[in-house]
Amino acid sequence: MDSDKDFIMKQVKSFAEGLEYVLGKKRNGDIEVVFQQENQQKNKFLAEIEQYLEKKKYREAIQSFFKLKYELEPGEYLKIGNQLLDKLKARLADEDEQVLLLERSLKNFKERWLGKW
Repeated sequence: MDSDKDFIMKQVKSFAEGLEYVLGKKRNGDIEVVFQQENQQKNKFLAEIEQYLEKKKYREAIQSFFKLKYELEPGEYLKIGNQLLDKLKARLADEDEQVLLLERSLKNFKERWLGKW
């Protein structure tokens, strides 16, 4: 059977070539797929957090941080959360309600995230 004449075999071959390209096994020129929207969204939230901190709107900064939960890898999320926590502790008392809220949230997330690994 000639695979170039068989419709299904041509479809399978096309699919395999596309998969090779997506997985980076086959390069045609210098084409690269970049997902900038994800980075732009993350940067938007980070800038928003910084603006809220500058304006002393700490609750809003924490809420913006919580929006990043599904935008970032768990390790990056924890890193940014700990940085935010340090900034809040520098500006507020350690016993402040907002500091405690973020601390508890990060602790719970870390326990769940580390528990999976």
